[in-house]
Amino acid sequence: MQKFIYNANGIAVAGRITRPIDHPLAPQGVCVLPACGGSVSSRAGAFSLSDPQSGRLLFSYSSAEMSIDGSESATGVHKTVLLSTVRDINVANVLKADEVTIKLTLEYTLSTDRVSIGTEESKFVNLTIDGQVFDVTLDHAMAHQAADYESFRKNHPEHPEKRGKIHYALGRHPLLKFDDTGHGYHHHPDFGRVYFGEWHAAPYTQQLTMLRLELGSPQAGDLWLGGGGGNGMPPPTGGG
Repeated sequence: MQKFIYNANGIAVAGRITRPIDHPLAPQGVCVLPACGGSVSSRAGAFSLSDPQSGRLLFSYSSAEMSIDGSESATGVHKTVLLSTVRDINVANVLKADEVTIKLTLEYTLSTDRVSIGTEESKFVNLTIDGQVFDVTLDHAMAHQAADYESFRKNHPEHPEKRGKIHYALGRHPLLKFDDTGHGYHHHPDFGRVYFGEWHAAPYTQQLTMLRLELGSPQAGDLWLGGGGGNGMPPPTGGG
């Protein structure tokens, strides 16, 4: 029987607030799938951080969870499913969301040496910025196409490869701008940049971060919510 090496990891919440206080956020919902596959999960309860001097809310959520499953779903077909949800997010009473969910599914078929990748069910639920609904969708079709990495790279020269990966954004919204790495963001004055659906693709693998914040004035820091990635393939020798 040909062997298969699983490889997947994810973090539901991580970051650091640097102003008005310096407070590193211990990563929550951290999972690493063993090379043999199986199931792993992690869950954190409610968290809230406020400025002790002013009492102003800096960051909170009600729960953060992550799970990864890797198994042979059919003979010679190995499936990895990464799922993470962070609920009731509030950043400085400016950005709020009922839910941010990432679901990444990778299915590798040994007989064809091909992988299919899907990001369906990755979503933002009732996300608002300064009280205004910010309805961001994801370009799931791009994740599907990039599963055949070499064809995707040749067919989409507008997405150049850097250091062996293609970097882009799956997030779609009319107000998004793109930085020099191809990642889409929205800048909100006196709050910072909000990045949606940061995506990296390489042969047999993809990585997705649903929400990343570069906060600036009067609050500063960096936050990551809903991130993970994976791949998987037989050993280099082919196994036996």
